[in-house]
Amino acid sequence: MPAICVLTFQFSLVDESTRVVWLSRHVRVIDSPTGRTRSAPRSTPGKDKRQSSLSAALVVFLATIVLAAAFLAVARMVREQYTLSNINDPLKDGQAEPIGWWIARDFLRQPKASNIVLFSNSQLGGLRAADAKTAKKQLDFVLDHRSYSVEKALSSEGNGTTVFISSQPGSNVSDYYAMVNALFSDERKPELAVFALAPRDFMGNGLDYPGDSQYYRFFSRCRSAAELNDIAYPDWQSKSDSLIKETFDYQIPKVRTKQFVFLPSDKQVYRETAVPYSTKNWQIDSPMFTQELIVFDSMLAILERENVKVLVVLLPFAEPTNNPGEAKVLALLQRKLQNHAIVNHSGQDFSLLDLSRDSRFNKDDFLDPIHLSQNGGDKFAKIVAEFIRVHKLLQERTVSRI
Repeated sequence: MPAICVLTFQFSLVDESTRVVWLSRHVRVIDSPTGRTRSAPRSTPGKDKRQSSLSAALVVFLATIVLAAAFLAVARMVREQYTLSNINDPLKDGQAEPIGWWIARDFLRQPKASNIVLFSNSQLGGLRAADAKTAKKQLDFVLDHRSYSVEKALSSEGNGTTVFISSQPGSNVSDYYAMVNALFSDERKPELAVFALAPRDFMGNGLDYPGDSQYYRFFSRCRSAAELNDIAYPDWQSKSDSLIKETFDYQIPKVRTKQFVFLPSDKQVYRETAVPYSTKNWQIDSPMFTQELIVFDSMLAILERENVKVLVVLLPFAEPTNNPGEAKVLALLQRKLQNHAIVNHSGQDFSLLDLSRDSRFNKDDFLDPIHLSQNGGDKFAKIVAEFIRVHKLLQERTVSRI
């Protein structure tokens, strides 16, 4: 089973404002020349002294490299003791683990793979809230990864269609790649993978390079994603930064059970907020955007080889009334993603559903310009389920008309 992960991290709740906002809105807090030999010229005392100093400095430099390499090797050996071997152990009250650990635990503890696995970011938090309403019970953010709303919209009584949902704040396309790479196997893979994407998934969500994401760091330790190293760590700064963090065991945030929950009744209403994306996130031609598009293609190639169908959904948004220019940039970026997907992947089991300007969504379906509300999540579930049914993305026996 391709899931051996490192768990030596401390938690301090995600501090990026764009990641915290989703949790705070949808949940309730219950908390990197060889030279030829020649004769040496006659030396002078001054030259001898300088040469001696240079030699000593070289020795110190080489020794430092050796010691650092040894330290890194020992650190990695120690970390390898911590794996997912404890996923079947009873949970302790208030147990805290990285978000990736909770996702992997729930996915690997299923008797068999879900028919559908849905990946998204915090903008789809409203679907999690809708799932609580459909299930008529409080759902724990880290313990409940079942989309009851999509299942209800897809399934007739008792036919067993299951949907696993992984939507967490601050996700990038490279994170979804790492999850697919770590969790899917010949024995455990879905029939359909759904990626509900927004521009932020390609823009780094404020990170300096893809490999700095907590989800990428966690899942790339579950199963090596070495083929993505040059993309995840694209320059010497990112490589050195990553090396330092790995050497000194830079800690991944943790979340505990009962810390965040979704309630069956979520009465929150639309609220205008400040700029939904930072200036950094709007760099359409930035290196991060190009890197994430490459990752996107690589991920689709893997799923095609594994005979997993793919549905990409471009998430809806409420057009910001306070800054129409930002809405235009968002629409431009989403069209670029749509055209990229169609041009590069029209020949495989690949479908694209563009909800970015869908008139069926209105402000009652949002908490702010980009995050869906509970009502919006319920509407999203029904629209996606209908698209899956009409385009026969699942076997006939597993879906029914809604």
